[in-house]
Amino acid sequence: STVTDSGYIYIFTPTETKGQVSIIRNLAYSGDLINAINNDIESEYIPNAFSLSQDFTADRDMGTLNNTNRESFTIFGNGKSISRGANAGITVNSGDTLNIDSVAGFSGTSDYAINNSGTLNLTGTNSIDKITDSSNNGTTNVTSG
Repeated sequence: STVTDSGYIYIFTPTETKGQVSIIRNLAYSGDLINAINNDIESEYIPNAFSLSQDFTADRDMGTLNNTNRESFTIFGNGKSISRGANAGITVNSGDTLNIDSVAGFSGTSDYAINNSGTLNLTGTNSIDKITDSSNNGTTNVTSG
């Protein structure tokens, strides 16, 4: 389960040991989703996650995931949708990881929603149009949730 508090997202995951959970604290970023994806933020910290509080409509191309100084990036959808309109979707390069959790839908009219040459983990998200892999080396993992 996921809890957000004071600018952090806490992810609780059961471990193999009975009665124990793993707790991961990620910095949450409440500004612009596209800036968070591209790691284009003027701040002392680098966000590891973005939590949608309402449906999001892209006003420009979504860009290339930039995981410099972070292991992965997570979009917590909270049942909200992402629309990119005619704008390009997200590009995930080899060696980078994008996690998308509980996004109600990810739609648009451009060539792709996600061009995945890295690792894409989808949890509780089953309505993403046009996932492509221009390198034929990407890995997509889908988990219902």
